[in-house]
Amino acid sequence: VSTGDEIRALHGHTASVNAVAATPDGKRLITAGADGTLRWWDTALADGSRDIWNHSSDVYGFSFDTEGHRAISAAWGGTIKLWDTASGGELWQKPLHKSFANAAVFSPDGKRIVSGGNDGRLLLTNAENGEFIATWESISDGRAAGIAWSPDGRTVFCPSSRPTGKLWDATSGKLLHTISGGTGEIYDAAFSPDSRWVAIAWTGGQASIM
Repeated sequence: VSTGDEIRALHGHTASVNAVAATPDGKRLITAGADGTLRWWDTALADGSRDIWNHSSDVYGFSFDTEGHRAISAAWGGTIKLWDTASGGELWQKPLHKSFANAAVFSPDGKRIVSGGNDGRLLLTNAENGEFIATWESISDGRAAGIAWSPDGRTVFCPSSRPTGKLWDATSGKLLHTISGGTGEIYDAAFSPDSRWVAIAWTGGQASIM
């Protein structure tokens, strides 16, 4: 990071790489690909390779819980999978979305998951067993892709109908604010470490800090 120089190139996917995430200790990476695989990379190894986990379709979204013990993946068949990162074992899989599943994120305490898909639904589920808790919104115009849970656990940002997004109270499910300012649909979002602001990227070429 200090120089901007490439340290290592990681090769293995046979189609586009759609997501990448690092374990909290920084020792491993996972990449999610359109070839239907999740690939582990050990940053200490020369070739980086370790394990391969499989989906039956393109994998688009991926994230770790805050301790790095579990991981969640979202695939374009609408399936969400929970993984044990130590064993590589699949803990559960659920066809939560009727169309492509684009994103899934853990709550900071690891007890809940919010996922979004091309069916426009934003779903809250139990991380322990994948059981449905609530639908926060069904978007009529746009994909549910750029989802972010604030580090303090109090707020969730989710895309809404183009070109807006919404902030939700993570405990009550109450709508707090509707956000606009860009064009197209919201593609990605991230909270600051202190949870005081959220950065949002629109497909129309804008990025905003709210």
